Amino acid sequence: MKDLGYRLFDASRRNIDGGANPDYDPDLFLPVSRLPDDMPENPRKKENLYLSLWAGETLSYFGIPDSARESAEDLGLVAVEYRVLEKQLAAFHDLFKGFGLDRNAAAAALQILLGYLRQKKAFTLPNGVSPYDVAFGRVGGIIAYDLKTAGKSVPGWLLTRKGKLRNNFITSFLRRLTKLKEDKDLRECGEKVWQFLTS
Repeated sequence: MKDLGYRLFDASRRNIDGGANPDYDPDLFLPVSRLPDDMPENPRKKENLYLSLWAGETLSYFGIPDSARESAEDLGLVAVEYRVLEKQLAAFHDLFKGFGLDRNAAAAALQILLGYLRQKKAFTLPNGVSPYDVAFGRVGGIIAYDLKTAGKSVPGWLLTRKGKLRNNFITSFLRRLTKLKEDKDLRECGEKVWQFLTS
């Protein structure tokens, strides 16, 4: 999606023949509310700022839900899929070999987990894109998962209560995926997935 933001930025300053557009005016493409009050004078810094703004705009519109509006994904206009290297997919598939998951099922499971984390905005934004950017609407701030604890803006990955694993999206998904019944086994599986995602 970051690349899409950069391509949109490029498209906004070129005509259809790929030449320089003498009428280029980024204010026509980005809402003025997205622009900072103090625009840099340096042309290179200004260009980098616009690149970051376009990347943030694209991420907010296509990928991160906001309670105030629906994204293109919510409306079914786009489907977001992550580019996963073959060796990454093989490593993730290895985590589930004992559960009868074939490679396609493992690939789909990985996309679901990554999509869930993206929709919770629990991922690293590209350089220059602020988590507090107005493009993100009410979904501002930094959100990060923690393996065993939870707090404000920090959902827990594998939370326990009185020694028992608490049910959340992650544990529910992994339980259905693996058919594991015992908390101990599910916790071990969840920790391996956590290590894969954070390594």
